[in-house]
Amino acid sequence: MSRTVEACATYELESEILEAIGQPDESEVLTIPVKSGWGLQEALRYKVHPGERVQQWLYHGTDQDLCVWFAEVANTWRVTLVLSVPSNVARKIH
Repeated sequence: MSRTVEACATYELESEILEAIGQPDESEVLTIPVKSGWGLQEALRYKVHPGERVQQWLYHGTDQDLCVWFAEVANTWRVTLVLSVPSNVARKIH
C-alpha cells in the first residue's frame, strides 16, 4: 500500500483511492468560500467554484501527510488534487 502522490495521481474515483490505500485518517467535506479562488487553480483536475463542495482526505505519515481532494462531478466524488504536505500543516489531530 503506497501512500504517495505518485501512487495516487492516476486515480479518478473515490473508490479507487479506497481500494489502493484504504480509509483516510481524517476526512471532511468543505464548501469553497464565496470569495475564494482556491477551487479554480490550474493544478486542479476538476474546478470547484465558490459555494461548491470539496472533500478532503488526509493520510498521516511520519514527516509528510498525503492530502487527497475530491470535487463533486455529476454526483460522484472525483479526485481533483493530490498533494504531500508537512505533517503539522493539515492535521486536526496532532
